[in-house]
Amino acid sequence: MMFRSTKAIILGTIFAVSSIILSWALLADSSPFHQDALRPGVLRTVWQILNIPAFAALVIGGPIVGVIVLYIQWFLIGYLGMIGLSRIRNSGESKI
Repeated sequence: MMFRSTKAIILGTIFAVSSIILSWALLADSSPFHQDALRPGVLRTVWQILNIPAFAALVIGGPIVGVIVLYIQWFLIGYLGMIGLSRIRNSGESKI
């Protein structure tokens, strides 16, 4: 059980950090892709839709709150996804 939880925390952290990097790459003015992002693309639009809670927190609470909500949102998605996948995988194994 402890090993499963550790793997879920690691995957959640990877999801969260990756989401922050992807948000910067797609949406920030300082991103090297900023010139490409001036044209609205499908990836940028989908990413904005997936991160509506973080963007709402950004508007209401400021940039630090927005990044924290973005981190928590994607950490929970990665963590709960890993827990769910490990339970599905373990339910197929025979229990002796």
